[in-house]
Amino acid sequence: MDPVTVLGAVAAASQLLSQALELTHLFSDLCSKVKEAPDTIRKQIVQVQQLTDLARLIIGNPALQKDSVASILRTCLGTATQCLTALKKASPFDGDNKRIKVQKIVKALLMENEIARLLEDLEREKASLTLCIHEIDS
Repeated sequence: MDPVTVLGAVAAASQLLSQALELTHLFSDLCSKVKEAPDTIRKQIVQVQQLTDLARLIIGNPALQKDSVASILRTCLGTATQCLTALKKASPFDGDNKRIKVQKIVKALLMENEIARLLEDLEREKASLTLCIHEIDS
């Protein structure tokens, strides 16, 4: 065999092996995400519901009835509602059959960026609310 041909075959085989390893890693990550998705979604739903409950407590506190707090709370509750809606669409329930659970998990993975953006927005709004309340208490 010609050395150049052998070298070309080795390079092609090396590239093929590299791509196969990359594909295996990608598939492993996907399987891990699918396995962890239901727990992750449940935790996110609980976090958003806790924030909503906290917002209701703030609304019920007369000392915090300021326009700035009301404005931030409106935004925060709107984002929380959007986030809960997205999370509940993608949340598999215990009563769902396996096919529906898998469909919902795939939907959750497809909505991952949107949900992450909404959760980041909520964190920013929560920080703004904390600062606003701190200024009122000062």
